[in-house]
Amino acid sequence: MRSMKLSIITVNRDNREGLERTMRSVVSQKCHDYEWIVIDGASSDGSRELLEAHAGDAAYWVSEPDTGIYNAMNKGVDAAKGEYLLFLNSGDALYDADVVGDFVRRGSTEDVVYGREIGVDAAGNIVWEWRFPPEPLRLSFFWNHTLKHQATFFARRCFDRFRYNEEHRINSDVELFMTLLYHNYSFARFDRMVARFDTTGVSSDDKKRSTVGKKEFEDTVRRLMPPGMARDYIDLVQCQDVPVIAKLRRMVNSGRIYHGLCQLAVTPLYRVWRLLHRDERTVDRH
Repeated sequence: MRSMKLSIITVNRDNREGLERTMRSVVSQKCHDYEWIVIDGASSDGSRELLEAHAGDAAYWVSEPDTGIYNAMNKGVDAAKGEYLLFLNSGDALYDADVVGDFVRRGSTEDVVYGREIGVDAAGNIVWEWRFPPEPLRLSFFWNHTLKHQATFFARRCFDRFRYNEEHRINSDVELFMTLLYHNYSFARFDRMVARFDTTGVSSDDKKRSTVGKKEFEDTVRRLMPPGMARDYIDLVQCQDVPVIAKLRRMVNSGRIYHGLCQLAVTPLYRVWRLLHRDERTVDRH
């Protein structure tokens, strides 16, 4: 079997309608340099029958019990043959029919390539659009934020050393991002809309993800760093939740702090300079 550029891995459990939506977005791709892998968790809602009816569209699929979403995703990693892996779970969809082709033409060599995505509700309406984080990407970014997993392409070599932590409930994707970044794997932007994220899924519960995610963030830091360093780093990152610090960070990220400094210092100093040199400019004109 020839090597595929991309393995698209879909995890599903009792979400036949979402699985069909994901399938349509995959099979509509104009570029066929990909394989589609489906890991179904022994669904009883007709998902298995849908896969049987469209068996020719999936390079590999299985319907069997698993211990959770990350266990299923690791099964997908085991089955994948592509140079890069993209995790597009049931309900999510590729943005348009040129996503795979544009990624192939990009000629990626980096370990992690992350693109843009939009969130859609049950009716398909856009509810948010995700923007790229500031560069360079830092571990502290993952305290309150994450890259968009459905819009991220992982080189197959990332999984030669690491897998999804199956002990986590909803944030193992964040741990993987942090682990790869900490171990100096390369990250790069793909300035293109890649995915439509289904906001009705469990992972889109912002309050739950924030509460559980921060605990899992701390657990990840403790696994990655020596004890003393981990403790200091967690204390430092937690400062981001202090209101005044959070406001300053937003100003820095938006560029407004530069304008604030200009108003407080740079502009007044320039005006003083103009007053001091006014006579010189008057003489020069004569």
